[in-house]
Amino acid sequence: MLEKIRKNKNSLIFNLIKYNFVVILVFSLFVSVCSNNNLAMGASSSQAETNGITLETGIENPLGEKIDSIPTLIKTALDFVVKIGIPVVAFFIIYSGFKLVTAQGNKSKLEEAKKSLLNVIIGAAIVLGAFVISKAIGGTVEQIREGV
Repeated sequence: MLEKIRKNKNSLIFNLIKYNFVVILVFSLFVSVCSNNNLAMGASSSQAETNGITLETGIENPLGEKIDSIPTLIKTALDFVVKIGIPVVAFFIIYSGFKLVTAQGNKSKLEEAKKSLLNVIIGAAIVLGAFVISKAIGGTVEQIREGV
C-alpha cells in the first residue's frame, strides 16, 4: 500500500510539472499576442455629463500602480511562477539526492530515486525552457513592433 502511494506521488509531481509547462507556455504566448499597447486598460476615472451634472467614477487598481495592463499582469504572473518554480526544483533535487543516499544499495529504491531525479531534471528544463521561450517571443514581438 505504501509503495502504491509513493508511485502515485511521483506521478503527481511529474504531472504537476508537465501541466505547469503548458500553463507557462500558454501565458507566454498570450503575453506576446496581447503586448500591443492598444489592449492596455483605459484611465482609472471617467466623467459623464448629463443635464449639467458631472459624475466622476473611478476604480482603484488593487494590484498596484505597476500593473496597469493585461500583458503586464501576465508577465508578472509568469515571473512569479518562475521565482516559485526554481526553489521547488532545487528542493526536489535535494530530496532526490536524499532518496539516493538512503537507498543503501536496495535496487528498487535506487531505481525509484533515479527516476525521481530524472523527473526533477526534466521538470526544471521545462520550467526554464518555458521562461526562455516566453522571453524570446516577447523580444521578437517588441522588435517587430519597433519596425512597424
